[in-house]
Amino acid sequence: VIGWLAGRARSLLAALGIGGEEEEATPQESDEATTRGPDTQPTVDLPFSMDDESHTITLAPTDDGDIEVFMASDRKLPLWKQFRTAHTNLDNLRRYINSIEDEDVKELFREEFGDAIDSLPANMVDEFKALYRTYFPKDEGHTPDPSGAKPDVRRLITNAEQLVARIKAWGDRYGIDGLSGPDIDETINTKGHELWKAAWEQKRLRIAGIIGRYSYKGAPVMMRGSVAKGIRSDVKAQTRFDETAFDVDMYVVHQEDFDKAVSARVPVQAGKIFPSRQVPELATLSARVQAELVREFPDVRGIGGSAVVLNRTPPPR
Repeated sequence: VIGWLAGRARSLLAALGIGGEEEEATPQESDEATTRGPDTQPTVDLPFSMDDESHTITLAPTDDGDIEVFMASDRKLPLWKQFRTAHTNLDNLRRYINSIEDEDVKELFREEFGDAIDSLPANMVDEFKALYRTYFPKDEGHTPDPSGAKPDVRRLITNAEQLVARIKAWGDRYGIDGLSGPDIDETINTKGHELWKAAWEQKRLRIAGIIGRYSYKGAPVMMRGSVAKGIRSDVKAQTRFDETAFDVDMYVVHQEDFDKAVSARVPVQAGKIFPSRQVPELATLSARVQAELVREFPDVRGIGGSAVVLNRTPPPR
């Protein structure tokens, strides 16, 4: 059934002149299908890209044998790509400066800039997230026009760009090796990225080793999200994983227990069941994994929000 629905969706995309053989989307059984029970025809989501933006066509069989077609676009704030670029440049520079071994240079830098290079990257993401929640509230009620966020997003971008410019000027003034003249761009684009990638991979491998020791009735604990991919969600402008502030998005796939929980009226949120007293074995597992992560990463902001959820089918990574 899923294959047939996917064929219908691809035909619709072709008729609209969207996509093609070079960029064939992979159909996914939607979260809604998992909450409707195994005897119900599945709803199928077919993601695709158009004009450099992500969209999804949803095909939902009706009780009378017809098919309803919906199209949705990912919800993004204006200027999010420019925000991501500004954040990446600033974060790369922060990592490079923190790697400098010359204590005299570090002291000179701190006298000039204080802790701005450390605090601003995280603060600007927090502010962007707050804006996102304002314009795309979880309750799906009245949502203001996202274009209203543009001045605030632009302000965040400007703050980051101005700090980078000030640091460049400072490096030129004092002739700091690697922070003066044309070398500054190479520093941001190459060395900073290498430092970030090493930090991310180190955390990812450590976390994979921890959760790899746990399972739920034979089903392994898996992870998804920014730890697994290195990229955060639209809520944080798809900025890179921050090894100093994160939680671990974990799941297990167990169809039988998921269906039993649904039959027992355990709440399902976005296709997943969260640990609670209604699912004690899941709650116990989640608490054990969370406790070990907190012990291993005591200085990571937000690590206590890590949890293991129950899925009926594997979610998108």
